[in-house]
Amino acid sequence: MCTKAEYFFGTIQRIYNIFANSTKRWKILKDNVKELTVKPLSAIRWESLVKSVKLIKFQLSNVREAFLEVRDINGDRKTSDANSLTNNELSDFEFLVSIIIRYEISSNVNAVSQKLQSKDMIFDDAIDQVKNLINYFKKYREVGLSKEINEAKEMTIELSVDPIFNQRRPIRRKK
Repeated sequence: MCTKAEYFFGTIQRIYNIFANSTKRWKILKDNVKELTVKPLSAIRWESLVKSVKLIKFQLSNVREAFLEVRDINGDRKTSDANSLTNNELSDFEFLVSIIIRYEISSNVNAVSQKLQSKDMIFDDAIDQVKNLINYFKKYREVGLSKEINEAKEMTIELSVDPIFNQRRPIRRKK
């Protein structure tokens, strides 16, 4: 797995862990996020991946508000983690674009996976499902990214975040 994907899924898991490890923080999340809840990641289930990313994609501003409340709790050892997530990951344009891309891809793969696991699946139908998924990825590679970047830009307006990709400073070695 590439390092950006590991970082992304590690961040998703950190979000879950911060709320799941405390009933006080879980209540803060439930007060801010009404419709969905955070889910842990699973290495073998596409559905858990979709559910984990879905909350953050559709309720990001509410999750961010919950982190702001967690950050202000006195005596909680996770306040620095909440502060870090709020100021860095949840305010990073690249992370916002990653959320949208990962949700689109994983929800399509999960839909095909669910169809392939159904009891009444016929082999020819399975082949058609896989071909459709391959065609989806071909189309997605050609036109998908611009749509996701525009959607992320809309999210940045709501979050008051700059819609720019952060540039890493080049490392200069002394000779």
